Amino acid sequence: GEDVTWTLDTGPAPLHASIDAAEFEQCLTALVTQARESLPLGGQILMRLSSEMHASAEDTTRGARPEVVMTMELRGYGLQPLTIAPAVQTQAMRLGGELTTTVRDHVTTRIVLRMPRVFVTA
Repeated sequence: GEDVTWTLDTGPAPLHASIDAAEFEQCLTALVTQARESLPLGGQILMRLSSEMHASAEDTTRGARPEVVMTMELRGYGLQPLTIAPAVQTQAMRLGGELTTTVRDHVTTRIVLRMPRVFVTA
């Protein structure tokens, strides 16, 4: 909509994840739709892709693993609570990912999707 601005930051280098493209597209579409619906008075959606090393707090035997991290930050007055549908959570799990949401304050919510990174050699 005209009342929501969209910014995409893909980072300086390509990131590769071993995922099903159609499944990722469905998951991303659902997340963007829910993000837009949570901003009824307008606002901003910033999507950022990055690479991180992530160590799971539950599993200390494998060590850190490389991940592609997709962060969507929603900002706007009148921001509605965002509830990720169970079907979208399931899609994220089928991608091998982990999906979390965090409310930072009354005008900011962050959605984070972590997916296993794959390194491509030429």
